[in-house]
Amino acid sequence: MKKLILLITTLFIAFSTAIAMPGFNSYIPDKAGEFVYYRDYSFSRESYIGFLKYDDSTYQIRYYSPHDSKQKLMEKNLALAVTVNPASNFWDMTGEVILQAPQNNEEDIEILNYLHDILYEFSSRRIKVGNISPASKGYINSDIFKNSGFAVTEKYDQFGGTVTTLYDVLIPLWNVKSIVDYTGKVLFDCVTIGRLSSNNDKSFDEFKGFSNVQNKGKVQKFKKSVPAEINIKDNNLKVIIDSNWTAVNDFIYLLGDEANISAYGTAFKNNYDAEKKTLWTLRLFLAGSEKSYTDISSIEIINKTENERFTKISYKSYLPDSKNIIYTTRLINIPSNSKENVNLFSLSVNLNAYTKKKAYYDGIIKSCSFEN
Repeated sequence: MKKLILLITTLFIAFSTAIAMPGFNSYIPDKAGEFVYYRDYSFSRESYIGFLKYDDSTYQIRYYSPHDSKQKLMEKNLALAVTVNPASNFWDMTGEVILQAPQNNEEDIEILNYLHDILYEFSSRRIKVGNISPASKGYINSDIFKNSGFAVTEKYDQFGGTVTTLYDVLIPLWNVKSIVDYTGKVLFDCVTIGRLSSNNDKSFDEFKGFSNVQNKGKVQKFKKSVPAEINIKDNNLKVIIDSNWTAVNDFIYLLGDEANISAYGTAFKNNYDAEKKTLWTLRLFLAGSEKSYTDISSIEIINKTENERFTKISYKSYLPDSKNIIYTTRLINIPSNSKENVNLFSLSVNLNAYTKKKAYYDGIIKSCSFEN
């Protein structure tokens, strides 16, 4: 027990290291510090369950429920850190410590037992499914993001009987995206994924759901100006913006405090094919950090034709500290003449500004072209 407490308080997260899960191989290898949160509809109150992976043997699982004035329920926050045997081919727990203590009432004890059960159940069920990739027979690549993945229908007593579990390689750890019952009612649903940027990043511990999110982003006024084409040589990108944008450097531009553009190229040293490069990059983009949370339900992904060779993704991110919502659109381009390079473009705007100036910002996206 003392060893586990010491590990949690002094842990250094090696962010460049791929970390395996017990008993199965992930199509997109997990990294230290990755986490995922779910809305759990099996509770009578708004409830979230999160999983955080520190390294190949140490995890945290957290239950959070916000204050509910209608039901006169106080905020509830319970958390466990556990260690497992990383050499085992099943979920072999070797230690445990309570990080957020229960009030020793029956309800809290039941929740802690429920969290234990989920760890074992998710692990055993995911191991049983085996390797999953977009090439797997039955894997659905839908234009509607929430429907994409590999569906398994099974009996799951914790969720009341027969359910369908949807697995998606973009979701970290066990790849669970959602669990629905035989009527299609959602019982368990991924709401956000993330990755801690450092040991000081409190994104996992301070996640409080999306029900009370506010949006106070300001819309600024800018002078009218003539649009001009900007060439960003680092990733062979051409984009049309106007003189209201200020260049921070050769690949970052700001529109006051309202929006920013970034464009750059990066190299993959892994021998990934174009599809795996794209999916790996998508997961990297979707992972929030520093208390910025991607709303999984807002994701839209558009895969262009082979000739155009790029993927477009749009989504909302919530910043509770600044009470702001950011709307981001990213383009991922896989050059046909390169085995390693990936070209990236990103436009982020506060949602109030995007809503009022949608045609302006959409026009910038439409003006983007990659030469490769």
